[in-house]
Parts: sequence; structure tokens; C-alpha cells
Amino acid sequence: MKKNILIIHVPIVLLLIKSFLLLSSEGKLGDLMNSSLSTPPGKRGLGMTYLYGDIWYGKTENTLLMIQKNEFDSNNQSCHNKLQEAITDICFDKKDLTKAIKLVSLIHSNNTKNVTLTKTIRIRDANFDNLHRFLVSENENKKAALKETIKNTNTEYITNYNNKLNEIKQSIYDQIEQLKKIHKDYVATRNNHIIKSTEAMKQIKNALLQIHENNPKQLTFKTKNREIEDPYCSDGETSVTEIEKTYSNDCIITKIQATYTLTYIDQSTDTKIKQLNQNQLSINNIQLLKLPI
Repeated sequence: MKKNILIIHVPIVLLLIKSFLLLSSEGKLGDLMNSSLSTPPGKRGLGMTYLYGDIWYGKTENTLLMIQKNEFDSNNQSCHNKLQEAITDICFDKKDLTKAIKLVSLIHSNNTKNVTLTKTIRIRDANFDNLHRFLVSENENKKAALKETIKNTNTEYITNYNNKLNEIKQSIYDQIEQLKKIHKDYVATRNNHIIKSTEAMKQIKNALLQIHENNPKQLTFKTKNREIEDPYCSDGETSVTEIEKTYSNDCIITKIQATYTLTYIDQSTDTKIKQLNQNQLSINNIQLLKLPI
């Protein structure tokens, strides 16, 4: 039974020994043994509860909790010492901007709620200077970082923008060239069809001429239903000699009433290509983005 009790108390004893060594190293053991949060103005020491908080939460975080709980006593030198330690830890050791802002906010909130001098926290000149310089330094660092970020972002944007603009310019040129090629291929294919078809028609027409030459008096062709007077096969020629003169490729195109369509396509394409070339020139004149000097 006694052995069990001894084992249970070992952690507590170790905690007390650690607390004793910590206070002894800081020279505050005497203050701690003779003080509490309710001691008169001018006292020193914060009590065992606060010491346990230092061990459990960490010194800086425990000081923030003290301010947050409205337990800071302006007449207690130990409170000011802890505040100084917290500011040193935040501003110099850890350079923790988040905790620095939290500390200032807690002090401001504490002073807003409390009108009594005992509870009002006045940051001493040295601590104020350290905290102020740290916040100013961090603010300058943030501004410099933002400036560099904006510069890098601008550079990246301008590079991407100019690359895309150049792609657009090149793309427009390439597509105009493709349109030209499409029209060129179309004209070549069209002319090839015309040449082949008209050659066949000319051969047929020649055969018809030979029929009429061999039968000059046979101007009326009889069918089962009716007689058709069609001396030169519906092409409108009035003599054999006209056929040789008028049965060229262009004449055949005219006879099938395709001249207007083909001319319209060629002229319209040429007009649109010229418009595209003009637009391309305007787009090519668009300057690339540059950062101001």
C-alpha cells in the first residue's frame, strides 16, 4: 500500500523539483514564495498556479493567457517581467508576427475593458520600442514581399500575354494563307473539271456537226410523238462556222449560266482576302506589352 502511494506521488514530486529548479535559475523563488495575484502594489511574484501554466502552456503563451484572463497587475513587477520576456521571445527569438499582433490586440482589449490603473497595461519604453520596431520591420518585409510578388506576377503575365499575342498574329497569317490555298486548290479543281467536261462536250458537238454536214437538208428530226426543228441541237448557233468560234470553254460556261457564279466567287474571295490582309496588318501593328520604365 505504501509502495503504491509512493508511485502515485512521483510525478507530482518531479513537477515540484522542476518548478524549483526553474525558479532558482531565474532568481525568483523568493518572490514566488511570498506573493500571489492579490498582493499589494509594488509586489513581485505570480504564484505556483502561474508557474504550472508556464510549464504546461509555455511561458509566452501563458503570459498571453494572463492578459486575456484580465490577470495582469500593473503594480506587480513580475507581470512586467513576464511581458518583457514574452515580447523578447516573440520579436527576437521566434519572430512570430501572429503572436505579436495577438499580444497587441489583447493589451488593447484589456485596456479598453479596464479603467483602473491596476489592471491597465502600460508597455514600458524598452518593450514598446522592441515591439514597435518588430511590427514596423515585419510591415516593411510584407510590403517588399508583395512588391516582389507583383513584379514577378506582372512579368509572368506579360510573357504569357505576349506569347499568346504572337500566336494570334501567326495564327491569323497562317489561316489567311490557308484560305488562299483553299481558293487556289478550288480554282485548280474547278478548271480541271471544266477542261475535262468541255472536252467531252466538244467531241459530242463535233459529232453533231458531222451529222448535219452529212445531211444538210435534214433539218427536222422526227420522233414518235412530234417533230422537232432543231438544226444545231439547241445551242443557238445559226451556222456551222459559228460553232467553231463560240464553243470555247468560256462560251460553254456562259451557255450553262455559270459565268456569274464563278466570277462572284473569285471576286468575293479576292475582296475578303484583301480585307483579311488589312486586318492582319492592323493586328501585326499591335505592340507587345512592356513594363513601364
